[in-house]
Amino acid sequence: MTGKDKIYSVLRGEQLENIPCVPMIIRFCAADNGIKLRDYFLNAELFSECQLKTADKFGLDGIMMASEPTRIAKVFGGEVDYLEDCIPHVIKPPVAEERDLDKLFIPDFSDYAGRMGNLVEAVEYAVRNNCRELSIFGWADAPFTEACNMMGVENMLMTLYDNPSFAHQLLEFNTKLIAEFLEAQLEKGCDCIGIGDAAASLLNPEMYAEFAYPYEVQLITHFQSKKIPLKLHMCGNNTDKLDKIITTGIDILNVDQETDIFKARKLAPQLCLKGNVDPVWIMKNSSPEIVYGKCAELINIAGPERYIVSGGCELPPDMPEENLRAMVLCAKERGANA
Repeated sequence: MTGKDKIYSVLRGEQLENIPCVPMIIRFCAADNGIKLRDYFLNAELFSECQLKTADKFGLDGIMMASEPTRIAKVFGGEVDYLEDCIPHVIKPPVAEERDLDKLFIPDFSDYAGRMGNLVEAVEYAVRNNCRELSIFGWADAPFTEACNMMGVENMLMTLYDNPSFAHQLLEFNTKLIAEFLEAQLEKGCDCIGIGDAAASLLNPEMYAEFAYPYEVQLITHFQSKKIPLKLHMCGNNTDKLDKIITTGIDILNVDQETDIFKARKLAPQLCLKGNVDPVWIMKNSSPEIVYGKCAELINIAGPERYIVSGGCELPPDMPEENLRAMVLCAKERGANA
C-alpha cells in the first residue's frame, strides 16, 4: 500500500496494519541533505528533491510543500532577508495602511521567477518525481496568518481593534488570493491541501470567530467540491477554540503539542487527527524509546483509525535521526492488528 493509499484509507476510517506517518520536516530535510536554507528555500527543484529524498530515507508516507512564510509578502513588494541558515524574514512589510490594498493583485503563478510561482514549480517537480506515490500536500497560509505576514503580526493585531473594516478587506482579498494559489498547485498534481493558520492561535475564541474562522471556512468550502483532502495546521494552544475549529469542514486537523488532543478526539470522533508529538522535548531531546512510547500513547488516544502519526508542529533540523526512525517504526507496528 502506498503512502497516498494509506492517507486516503485513514480518511475513510479504515483499519490499517500500519498507520501513516507524515511529520512536517521542512528544515530537517535541508539539514539531512547538507543544504543551506537560503538555497533550499529559493531553489524549487532543490526544495522538492530534498523532501522526496528524506521521505524515502525514513519511509514517510507524504510530504508537505510548506516552506517559509515570506512568499506572498515578497510578491507584493515587501523587503525580505534570505539568511544563509535561518528562516527568511520580512524586513519591511508590503501593507501598512488601507490605501496599500490598491497595490494588491492576483499574480501569474506560472511565472516561476516569482516567489509564489516558485512553490508551484516545486509542486510540479515533486509530483513528477514522486516514485513512491507519497501524498503530496499543496500548501498555503490561511488568510489571517497571511495578513500577519503581509502587515507584521503586531500591526495586524492592532488593526483588528483600530480599523476592523480594513482588516476584513485584507482578509477577503487573501481568501481569493490563496484559493487561486492552491488551485495552481492542484493543477500541478498535488493530491492533498495543507492550510496553516499559526497566527490564529494568538486570538481569543471571539476574535478567532470574527477574523480567522470565516475565512478558513470560505477557503475550505471552495475546495470541498473537488474532493481533495484538506488539512488545517494551527500552532500553539487552541484547546479553547477546538469546538469551533472542528466545524470548519477540514478533513485532517494537525493538533499542536500545546492543544488537548484527547478533547479534540472527544469532540470530533469522525475527524482525522494528526500530531501531537512535542517536536522539541520528545523528538529532539529524548530517546528513541521515549519517542516510540509517546507515539504509541497518542495512537491509543486518537487512533488507530482516523489518525496520522506526526509532530505537533515542524520537527527540528537538529533532531536525532534515530528519533524519527522510532516515530516511523511505531506507526508501522501499532496499527489495527497490534
